Amino acid sequence: MPRMIHLGLLMPLCLVATASARSQAVAAITEIWPGGLPGEEATVDWVEVTNLGDTPFNAFDELLLRSGDIPDGVPDGIPVPGGMFRGVAALAPGASAVFLTDYEADAYDPLTHTFYNAADPNEAIAAFRAVWGSSVDGLEVGYLEATFGGPWDGLDQDGETVYLFRGQPFETGSVALLDVAGYPSSDRASWTFPNPTIDTGDLSETGVDGAFEGELPANAVNANGVPVDIGLPPIGSPGVYVPEPATLSMGLAALGCRRSVRRRAH
Repeated sequence: MPRMIHLGLLMPLCLVATASARSQAVAAITEIWPGGLPGEEATVDWVEVTNLGDTPFNAFDELLLRSGDIPDGVPDGIPVPGGMFRGVAALAPGASAVFLTDYEADAYDPLTHTFYNAADPNEAIAAFRAVWGSSVDGLEVGYLEATFGGPWDGLDQDGETVYLFRGQPFETGSVALLDVAGYPSSDRASWTFPNPTIDTGDLSETGVDGAFEGELPANAVNANGVPVDIGLPPIGSPGVYVPEPATLSMGLAALGCRRSVRRRAH
């Protein structure tokens, strides 16, 4: 389904040239890992955001991730639940960052071969780096904080659509829909979004477009030292965004259209 049709945001502004869309920072969801390994989780769920524009993106404090639309009729100043982006200040053009969700979920540390409850986002980030190895050494990793504190909800393993907004939804009620990304189900592989105009992602395959397996030895134990079977390791390409060349220009223009501002009714 084309991304331009969500929430009635198609406006004359959508006729802007591709060059105009590229002349600004454009944040987009480019990968989602919603969990799905057998038994215990190997790493908490995460969402990758990439700057598809040609100027730095430094407005993470204005972004909000939700699993649904921001409803009309919510008065200004009323907090809207969602995931607030923390831990990353800016992204250079073409750069990506990963944000962990639900970091109170069990996480696996290959260095100690154990699972633990990563209530501290820094512990969850350390576990993420251990699982995905040296390939993510230079990748910025943050986390999503819930509106009223603590980790934002994890991703739904039965499939979900998430919406990325920019603006001040808690203060002015003025928001812009930047991106939409959906996946049909959970899997040990991540879902990637190489075409910015398409809502539904592609399942990652090892060796394709930078995807690789995480590092999960077979001799894992839980926090009590009891051996557990975690099945096969996760597959993903955190920090790697490979666009579809034929559709990237169209996608950037479409994402640029999303920057039209919508004000909630009073």
